[in-house]
Amino acid sequence: MNGLDVHLEIGTPLVRGALALYPLFGDAPVAPDYVAGPVAAAAGTLHVAERDGGPEVPELSVVNGEALPLLLLEGETLLGGWQNRMLNVSMILAAGATAVVPVSCVERGRWSGARGGAERSPALAPMALRARKQRAVVAGVMAGANGRHADQGEVWRAVDEYTARYSVAAPTAALEYVHQARQSDVELAMAGTRPLPGQRGVAVAVGEPAEFSHCPAGQRRRALRPDDQRRR
Repeated sequence: MNGLDVHLEIGTPLVRGALALYPLFGDAPVAPDYVAGPVAAAAGTLHVAERDGGPEVPELSVVNGEALPLLLLEGETLLGGWQNRMLNVSMILAAGATAVVPVSCVERGRWSGARGGAERSPALAPMALRARKQRAVVAGVMAGANGRHADQGEVWRAVDEYTARYSVAAPTAALEYVHQARQSDVELAMAGTRPLPGQRGVAVAVGEPAEFSHCPAGQRRRALRPDDQRRR
């Protein structure tokens, strides 16, 4: 790729409806060892709680109980506490470290609960909702604002649009109700997918064919394909 001194090859996509997954191959160095959010959550080493001194809508306290750095992705949803939130930024948290992280509320109708015990949702927030959130986060950074906070009202409007679009009953106006209602569709779309040998990443396109401006013609490899033997 231009400017990165890394050879990148893009495989033929696996297409499931409007979703296309392009496997990425290349000679980039392997990343240092880390633990992803789903792994830490399953191991019970991702600890999320309201801030000391009392809950605040745009911030949560996160503790990495792993012996390796923890990778958390923008858009991951954290359930529990005084209300469900999603992360405003991606971050790597050092082993054993604690951090106060910027979040946005995705459960407008609840403001009560316990300080600790929040859990990671298996689903990330939808891409369109995250894009709307990020516009305010980026605008604040460009304006020199302290923190990485979103337009909370815009996030709530987006969540309400999702519950209405999919006709989901959401007693506390929580995005998680939509995740639960659509989970079977997600599982069907992703059933049997697996990385290929040597694959370093994946590019995702939704709705339209992807165009890669920095990939020379002919740099293509095998397609990411369903695994007929194993399901994951």
